[in-house]
Amino acid sequence: MTEHEATIQSTSKGKRDIELNGLASLGYHSRLTQFLRGASRHGIKGVTTVIDFRPLYAVNVHNLQKQLVQEIKDIIERDITDRQLEVIRRLLDRYTNALRDFEFIHSNRWHTYFVKDIAASRIDNGLGSPLHSALISDAGLTLSNLQQAIFSDADILGSFDPAMLQHSQTLGETRATQREKKELLGKRKKHLVDTLQRFGFAVIGGLAI
Repeated sequence: MTEHEATIQSTSKGKRDIELNGLASLGYHSRLTQFLRGASRHGIKGVTTVIDFRPLYAVNVHNLQKQLVQEIKDIIERDITDRQLEVIRRLLDRYTNALRDFEFIHSNRWHTYFVKDIAASRIDNGLGSPLHSALISDAGLTLSNLQQAIFSDADILGSFDPAMLQHSQTLGETRATQREKKELLGKRKKHLVDTLQRFGFAVIGGLAI
């Protein structure tokens, strides 16, 4: 990355940070509404409108975090009860599932008959996306060329570890399948080395005779 590109990226991130910091001063529901309005719609190269579903998942996770924080607050103020333990168990279960869902929707892509490699987490009205374009047009969500993106993937991810979300690009490229491919490749390499060794020993033996 050049120094000029780094400066532009730093300036852009600074502007987004100002917008994000402003969310903390709002009431809870106003905060979520403002975040969704600013994060769910952005552009690519100033001509394509992108409607991103990931902010909806992020808000869902945030809402569950709010409920868990309230449970911790209650524990600090009074003794925990069996009923509260059951509530916490259900909340943690929903929270864990929400994190898994967000990881899946962020990292995976599907093949369909309508659009090849359609992103599971968003739609756009770019070239080759006539069905998406119709949906965006129907809802009146098209961005003008003058509108700029305030939020980035990093803003939407929040405290998520990006590396965790980059482990799979397609349904067939999960951690499990990558491990299987690595093991299969290792076996093939070992088989090739063994074969070459046997061939070499045979040649040496033949020359010795």
